[in-house]
Amino acid sequence: MFWTSRPYRRGGTARTVLGMQITADRTACVGAGQCALVAGELFDQDDDGLVLLLEPHPDAADETAARRAVSLCPARAISVSE
Repeated sequence: MFWTSRPYRRGGTARTVLGMQITADRTACVGAGQCALVAGELFDQDDDGLVLLLEPHPDAADETAARRAVSLCPARAISVSE
């Protein structure tokens, strides 16, 4: 689980759970583009077709799409951790 400290407006700090973290290995990517097709809000492709990670900490609403992208990646270049 990942934590971040964010300041309150009045001086204190609060801990916020970030949840899922996505990692994309561009050296392993073969440019199939399945990630960008099923989770375009999280992934894109550069001019060479390699994965670009747009959002490493997706909202809960995007977690299913992130897991689908992981399962469809033929190179296993994408992973998620909690």
